[in-house]
Amino acid sequence: MTKLRAMFARLSLASDGCLLAKLQVRPTLAQQTKEKQPLDGDLLKRIPQVEHGVKEDFDVDAKGILNFCGRLCVPQDEDLRQVILIEAHSSPYTIHPCRGKMYHDLRKIYWWLGLKRDVMDFVARCLACQKVKAEHHFPSSFPLTPLKKDSIWVKVDQFSKNVHFLAVRTNYSLYKLADLYIAKIVRLHGVPISIISDRDSHFISRF
Repeated sequence: MTKLRAMFARLSLASDGCLLAKLQVRPTLAQQTKEKQPLDGDLLKRIPQVEHGVKEDFDVDAKGILNFCGRLCVPQDEDLRQVILIEAHSSPYTIHPCRGKMYHDLRKIYWWLGLKRDVMDFVARCLACQKVKAEHHFPSSFPLTPLKKDSIWVKVDQFSKNVHFLAVRTNYSLYKLADLYIAKIVRLHGVPISIISDRDSHFISRF
């Protein structure tokens, strides 16, 4: 049976101007998986079970490779798994996918226990991803009150240090905020001499 292998070429320029080509042939990941499957005791036990129809999710394909639901069963070989992870994340053709995409791409072809965890750990340790990528989260905000308020407006008196916390909404208009200020602050403390604000333009324009 002919073994499927991958060929890689490296070109270099000699001192006399000649172009040199260095060819390297190495087994494909599928071939490496087949060669190392018999070294994994857990996978080796499944082959007789497949032959007797006990493990219906597993099968042995025409190349003699054990599969799970059509995916290559990768043995417990740290070097082989690292090669697969590097190929899926750091090769010139993959361009450092995020954890979710990398996992979903790999699970279409490979299967091993803890695949998702290994992908998460691998991407988390990637220095290139840590430098150029940021996690995407929804903007942080307060939980809604029964009246659908989503923010807190803090008012501090510079002299007495009295503080008022007013529940508001981020989409309140200038007029709504002014009415609230009169009802909650002016009613208790009178009209202030000056107002200092470093936040929204509402409070530093015509408020």
